[in-house]
Amino acid sequence: MFCPECGAEYREGFAECADCSVPLTAEMPARAMPDDEPTVGVFRTADATLLPVLKSVLTAAGIPFSVQGDESSGLFPFGPAQIMPDSNRMGAVIRVPKSVAEEAKALLESELPIVEDGEEE
Repeated sequence: MFCPECGAEYREGFAECADCSVPLTAEMPARAMPDDEPTVGVFRTADATLLPVLKSVLTAAGIPFSVQGDESSGLFPFGPAQIMPDSNRMGAVIRVPKSVAEEAKALLESELPIVEDGEEE
């Protein structure tokens, strides 16, 4: 259980935050994207199946993010089509506040399977 105001974590059985006097929620509250801080792109993908996983990882870590282009036709169910001449411009970009960019990159890299050339996954 978590306080939606201060983010404090409570054991099961508690219903209200002792500090904020608000009802607890089952999930960790996401940090809001700051209005006054620039955002940077930390990951690009055209794989519509990977994007929800990445969003979940960032949400679980409490890292605020936005996704630019996830509603576009640049997402494919199984990654960008091989015949697309410029697939690097296709897809969605995950953006985070500049102050947490390195943390977000490290987290996403640690969660993604890295396959070296010639190795099977």
